[in-house]
Amino acid sequence: MGCLYFLTLTQIPGIVPYAFRASQEFFQGIFRSDFYTFVKTFVVKTIKTNLIFGLVFLGCMGQALNVERIFMAKMTYSELVARVSRPGAVMVGLSTLTDAKAKKTGNPFGTVFKQARGVGVVGADYESAVRREGERQGVSEAAEFKAESRPWGQWLVPSKVATHKGKLYLRTQSAPRQRKTSPWKINAYRDASGKFLSPDAVKPFLPEKSDSARQSAVGLEEKIEVREFCFDSIRKVRIDGKTFELVAD
Repeated sequence: MGCLYFLTLTQIPGIVPYAFRASQEFFQGIFRSDFYTFVKTFVVKTIKTNLIFGLVFLGCMGQALNVERIFMAKMTYSELVARVSRPGAVMVGLSTLTDAKAKKTGNPFGTVFKQARGVGVVGADYESAVRREGERQGVSEAAEFKAESRPWGQWLVPSKVATHKGKLYLRTQSAPRQRKTSPWKINAYRDASGKFLSPDAVKPFLPEKSDSARQSAVGLEEKIEVREFCFDSIRKVRIDGKTFELVAD
């Protein structure tokens, strides 16, 4: 930022007239119907037309992102456990970075991580949810669906938080209707060093998505999805209307 500050001072005579013209263009563009397209074009044009002004703009944006990261409220693992331990189900939004379980054969990227975000319900009754979904889909066999016990780990907070080999896991659940309005989205893929990877290049090495065989057995076409996240993989959590950076105790 010091370099940008110096460059800005030495280029003020040239920047001020340009900044005035740019601001006029910008505020005129606010009233356009294609505003979002205009903003994208405006930023690219600004950076191309005046490099110094563009550098200052990008520097300010970078500082704004750092400010968000620095001043974002933090929530510890134990605080999250306490927050979801209250009676009833809890809606959460998560930003995660997890191992994509990429195939090893022929894979030039090594371990591939997927950066994703989505919404889920913590503490929902899985058995009841499958039965309700069966009723909605008109599948009578689902009325007899029985949930099985956990295949690994132990519950710390039943249907909400599990422990396994010293790690904590948050269990979330979503129904088809919920996913239509708030779908789980993969934002990016990264390698072990944090470098972004092309989704098209990574795709051949990603495992096929698997559905619940037991839900299919009772006739459900659209499934109740269950996702469990190690606390270590959760970057941000939104709960009770506030977003927190999740940190270890």
